[in-house]
Amino acid sequence: MDDGAAVSVRGLRKEYGRIEAVKGVDFDVAPGEVFGLLGPNGAGKSTTINMLCTLVRPTGGSATVGGHDIVRQRDEVRRDIGLVFQEPTVDGYLTGAQNLSFHAELYGLPKDVIGDRMRRVLDIVGLWKRRDDRVHTYSGGMRRRLEIARGLLHSPRVLFLDEPTVGLDPQTRVAIWGYIAELRELEKITVFMTTHYLEEAEYCDRIAIIDHGSVVALDTPEALKATVGRDRIRIHTDDDEAAAAALRERFLVEVAQRDGGLVLSVPSGEEFVPRLFSGLGVPIRSVQMTRPSLDDVFLAYTGSTIRDAQDGGRTGDDGAEGGEAEGGEHVNDANGVKGVNGVNGAAADSGDVRDDVRDDVRDDVRDDVRDDVRDDVRDDVRDDVRDDVRDDVPGEDPGDVRGEEVRAHGRD
Repeated sequence: MDDGAAVSVRGLRKEYGRIEAVKGVDFDVAPGEVFGLLGPNGAGKSTTINMLCTLVRPTGGSATVGGHDIVRQRDEVRRDIGLVFQEPTVDGYLTGAQNLSFHAELYGLPKDVIGDRMRRVLDIVGLWKRRDDRVHTYSGGMRRRLEIARGLLHSPRVLFLDEPTVGLDPQTRVAIWGYIAELRELEKITVFMTTHYLEEAEYCDRIAIIDHGSVVALDTPEALKATVGRDRIRIHTDDDEAAAAALRERFLVEVAQRDGGLVLSVPSGEEFVPRLFSGLGVPIRSVQMTRPSLDDVFLAYTGSTIRDAQDGGRTGDDGAEGGEAEGGEHVNDANGVKGVNGVNGAAADSGDVRDDVRDDVRDDVRDDVRDDVRDDVRDDVRDDVRDDVRDDVPGEDPGDVRGEEVRAHGRD
């Protein structure tokens, strides 16, 4: 574990019955970084983020968020994070301000700071003037911005965004990213996001590509693109033959004549083009540069483009039923992880897998709810008994009779 990391993950796994949804992932996220988990629906993104936010118990491995262990120190993790879920969770019958006030109460924010803090986060996302309107009158983009404001309200150290712009139109998605960039500068927090939109991954400082529950690549977007190919430059000149000879002799690059122009590949096109104009010696009529894309990166590391993976029968993290894959493989429901039945490539029974996932999720939720309720009840009983003793037994030290009152409360 990296003690200085905002998020540190080692060998993190999650199994649902026979399905290994997340397969021992490792990565660190630096403080103040915008870190992206890129992959198609069903790759394991939401399962990973749910484990880091203490919503799902990992099967194995370890992770810390803000220096706190996600299993042993869940309360500390929850105090240090903000979370924007993939599905909308704001209450449409309340106003924007009421939604934030409710959140502030849950997190125990002092009443004297709630007003100023609410003004700050609503200003960041451009909703201060709509704070007193009911949320059901908001557009989809406005609701998403309100969810981001709610996640920021208690000043988290790490903000988790699970598919923050899913279902929004391109213009609204660009606006949301403008707000995210602004809040990063204003709030000085770490942003951890999942996405299957390639253009959104370009906003991240680093991205991890996750496929079938495994991290297959991790670096900056530019470094990842540099691993799969060079920039391609196409030029049209007044004399292509003379230009081709000059390129080979003066610039030492291979040139191909295609479609009435010259095509060449170079490591850094943006640096090469100015040199081309100044040193070619042949008039250039036009230049076109094409750079490797993140879809090229995804293809190189996974064998398919992210769009093909989206459309290839894979499923989301919610455990919906999968479909047949090539060669008899069956894409099962939890995170789209492939499983083979072993006999002539027969598909595993999707109904059994769905039942396994449902049972495991139900058990995890039941355990979490039971633990949280037990802790809450214990705290409430202690507080109520202390208050009752203080009110009903004046002049006595509440500590002297607290034990007897707790026992009496338990007998009742």
